[in-house]
Amino acid sequence: MRFSEPLPYITHPLNRFAETKPVKTFRQQYVSSSGSRSGFTLVESLAALLFLAIVLPVALQGLALANRSAVVAERKLIATRLLNNLMNERAATGELLTGSSAGTFAPDYPDYQWQTETLGWFDGTMQEVIYIATYQAQGQTYQVRLATLVSQE
Repeated sequence: MRFSEPLPYITHPLNRFAETKPVKTFRQQYVSSSGSRSGFTLVESLAALLFLAIVLPVALQGLALANRSAVVAERKLIATRLLNNLMNERAATGELLTGSSAGTFAPDYPDYQWQTETLGWFDGTMQEVIYIATYQAQGQTYQVRLATLVSQE
């Protein structure tokens, strides 16, 4: 057969009457003449199970770690918002430097505690006020700190 001649099973666009190769049925295509069917061997199946036995625990451990990280991040966000609201409220009432220096966010968030620290600023005319929220996540204690400068005048 030369390269210029069309293949016998492909219809040449210029020759409408060229013969095409008949399409095989499913049985003709996947069942050999001896009657055996194609499929996976036992070795291939065992290799797939071994691969799953190795990959699945690692993937599940990764999902558990991602879940723990999400819980810690969510609680950190809540603590930051609570501290921000507390600082804004106390700044509006003029109690940023005065008033109580510790408490909880009960009744809505009883697991979150807060406290304040006041430090002198280097120029002597201002003070740094630090609000600290403490909370538990995944059996560990975490803290979030927000700070601001307040004029002593």
